[in-house]
Amino acid sequence: NESSISKPAKRFIMYFEEAKTIYMKMHECDRVTQKTMVAWYNEKFHSSLTEASLSKYLKGINEIPIEIYVNMKELARIEDVFCGVSASREEYDIAASLKESLEFIEDEVEYICQNDEFKLVCGEQIQQVIKAFMAYCQYSVNRDYALAISKLQELQNVIYNMENKMAESNKMKDMPVNKLMVQMGIPMILSMALQAVYNIVDSAFVGNMRVGSEAALNALTLVFPVQMLMVAVGIGTGVGTNALLARTLGQGNSKKAAKVAGNSLFLGVFIYVVCLLFGIFGVKAYISSQTVDTEVLEMGVSYLRICCIISFGIIFFSLFEKLLQATGRSLYSTIGQVVGAVVNIILDPIMIYGIGPCPEMGVKGAAYATVVGQVASAVLLFIFHIKLNKEFEHGAKYMKPDAGVIKEIYAIGLPAIIAQALMSIMVYVMNLILKFNPAAQTAYGLFYKVQQFVLFLAFGLRDAITPILAFAYGMRSKKRIQDGIRYGLSYTIALM
Repeated sequence: NESSISKPAKRFIMYFEEAKTIYMKMHECDRVTQKTMVAWYNEKFHSSLTEASLSKYLKGINEIPIEIYVNMKELARIEDVFCGVSASREEYDIAASLKESLEFIEDEVEYICQNDEFKLVCGEQIQQVIKAFMAYCQYSVNRDYALAISKLQELQNVIYNMENKMAESNKMKDMPVNKLMVQMGIPMILSMALQAVYNIVDSAFVGNMRVGSEAALNALTLVFPVQMLMVAVGIGTGVGTNALLARTLGQGNSKKAAKVAGNSLFLGVFIYVVCLLFGIFGVKAYISSQTVDTEVLEMGVSYLRICCIISFGIIFFSLFEKLLQATGRSLYSTIGQVVGAVVNIILDPIMIYGIGPCPEMGVKGAAYATVVGQVASAVLLFIFHIKLNKEFEHGAKYMKPDAGVIKEIYAIGLPAIIAQALMSIMVYVMNLILKFNPAAQTAYGLFYKVQQFVLFLAFGLRDAITPILAFAYGMRSKKRIQDGIRYGLSYTIALM
């Protein structure tokens, strides 16, 4: 639990500050003879230490590169001797405290290295602790005190990171479900609302074009179903990944969690290739099935081709968003979405109307502004994912497709894809029915974009409920599952 790391962290910090003082003092002192050291040590501690055994201690540290606990014990005694012989009473008191801290560190590092929860959440940091402490021991023996102090500072940073990660992990496990759902749900609702804003913003700016604004609005209405289908497939795959990853982490299976994350990225590559091929070969046939107006056809093809060919932004944003949400970091996914929306809003008038050095591009400008915003979001979330999601390993080796994992992802994600894809199909069918009435098509498209904004609020709350229930299921916590269902239904009813 959280207290198991908070207390050691405080003791470590105390030790670092004391050690800095001691090392600076030791650096100023000449090495005393072994005979004087032994005499002082035996008198002070009523010990029978011999010069030969002291030499053995000094030599032994260099001969035991792996036995970290032996190093700590021996180093504690030697530091005590070094500092005590030529030190003032105040310095001796610090040295004695250092020895106590070193012995305490031995117990704590042993606990951390053997604790399964620490291994799961902070496995990488544990290796850093051991590596840094081994280096510290070596530098201390060689009397490279400046380097020793730098290693102590490195240890301090690692311990702080471990404390933060343990607190983050405990949030999904220990925080009351109603509070957790609000904390995770608000950023996700905002994220989904911003997702709907993309299309509304484009329509708003395109509708104010000096020439061809009505045709441009009609073109955006025709491309809307494919845009939503791409979002549906990306988000649906992400929802499946989100739930499976949260459940796997709840079970404590970090190896499978890495595989789930890696396979989701493989699926992202596959989805992008399909969108790319459609953008190159299928766009014109799709738009022409809904209109007979050549101007609308040209605008629709231009806009949708750009969105499909550069669709990796929206696809991988959707996946990284769900990977962050699965570990309880929904705030960071919202930050990425906000950045993308702001980029889109800034670039839309510049590229559509041709402000400053940018030429006037009309509908193409709206498409480029959209995909640039999506790529900016995806890149930012990729950085957050790599930096923050340390509960499992990252690497290309985990992207190797695993049929079992992919099946589990879509067992959860496919219903979400179908639910959102049906809305795209509905709009497409309405466009076919209204093919010879462009004004009616445009009016219906604008109405549906506004309606979608409201629906996406509920989708955002759904995305908060999914990882909470999945994590609770992985923990086999019946109470948290029941609380999640109860509060999820209540909040959804209130929201709608």
